[in-house]
Amino acid sequence: MIQRIFVFYWILCFAVTHVPLRGQEPPIPGLDKVIHLALYGILAALFYFSIKSKKAPLRIQLKTTALVLVLYSLVDEITQPLVGRSCDGWDLLADWIGLSIGLWVAVKISHGSSDGQSQPPL
Repeated sequence: MIQRIFVFYWILCFAVTHVPLRGQEPPIPGLDKVIHLALYGILAALFYFSIKSKKAPLRIQLKTTALVLVLYSLVDEITQPLVGRSCDGWDLLADWIGLSIGLWVAVKISHGSSDGQSQPPL
């Protein structure tokens, strides 16, 4: 089930980031960066949960999630000018920060609370 949600969400993210804006600026300066951060945070958590396995070490799962989504974020930004949007380094930074936060939250959820009782080996 989580894999289907992940695939649907990833397609939705691609669609949202490739809709032509036609010169529209966000109503609040920087709002687009917050949206990028949130989109990639959720995407990273869903990706992690969809590949989570007891067989593969945590570090491999984290590296796989990060590598795939960093590469995707580059493709995402590079292809946006094809639909009249801009390729923005600040958007990439927001994507990567969101990815990091999403992975951190996913690991905390799946490996226990922050009380130190169930810390995953990183």
